[in-house]
Amino acid sequence: MVPLQDNRIYWFSCVNCKVKNSSLRNFTVENLIKIFEGYHDPIPDLLAQTSDNQLLQHDIYDLPPINRFVFGNIVLLGGLFYITLFL
Repeated sequence: MVPLQDNRIYWFSCVNCKVKNSSLRNFTVENLIKIFEGYHDPIPDLLAQTSDNQLLQHDIYDLPPINRFVFGNIVLLGGLFYITLFL
């Protein structure tokens, strides 16, 4: 959960499942409420204030660890999703 401007919040959750699980594409807030039932505050309130059209689903891929983060003039920063070029 990350607070944003104008009293808004960005949040995400992870559900362990196979890649390209088609049932997740049609997930609703109600599905998430069932999965996270019994979790601590503020999770139930966040879910209750979320609408189905605000949900996005993206697969996360677990890559094998690498031994270095510098490759010539390329440095991987902050994770494997950001590439900074030093030319």
